[in-house]
Amino acid sequence: MNGILAEIQGYIHEKLDRERYRHSLGVMDVSRKLAICHGEDPERAALAGILHDCGKHCSDADAIARLQAVGYAFNLVERFEPELLHGQIGAMIAREHFHVTDPGILSAIACHTTGKTGMSLLDKIVYIADYIEPGREGDWVYPLRRVAYQDLDRCLVMCADSTMTFVMRKGKPIHPDTVHMRNEILMTVTRQGQGQEAE
Repeated sequence: MNGILAEIQGYIHEKLDRERYRHSLGVMDVSRKLAICHGEDPERAALAGILHDCGKHCSDADAIARLQAVGYAFNLVERFEPELLHGQIGAMIAREHFHVTDPGILSAIACHTTGKTGMSLLDKIVYIADYIEPGREGDWVYPLRRVAYQDLDRCLVMCADSTMTFVMRKGKPIHPDTVHMRNEILMTVTRQGQGQEAE
């Protein structure tokens, strides 16, 4: 695993700017820590974490062309904001360039920006690690970092709320996968809380 991680680090160091490279290393490290905390394979998490933004260097036009070539079904928000496709492109690069075949790792890369319904443990870990890695600054991130090691689902809802608020303030559309993910997880957390109260 160390060999492939070193190869990937070299690739993203070449393809991404310095800040994005450091961010990717931070997400790799936090993904590994969250995996250890929550019972996921830390090496799978590290690999998904280091690869999560490997598609960021692709232009919008290139991303659309590459996904059209494989029959990807774009939604209206992705057509309006093609930057949201970098997770899908990252999964393609992971599979084609680095020969990653683990569907769980590819899924975590693909959905790390928008989330999706039915997220796996690894999906949740990489999504959250992208939010809370050490390079993120601001008072908003501290409660997320604390909750992430206690309750992934509750942290997911907090991350989605933060994303949706940020996107709305910018006057941009919210990806439907984020809305659906947030609602699904929120209802799960609420039901669990009600069950605990009943006990």
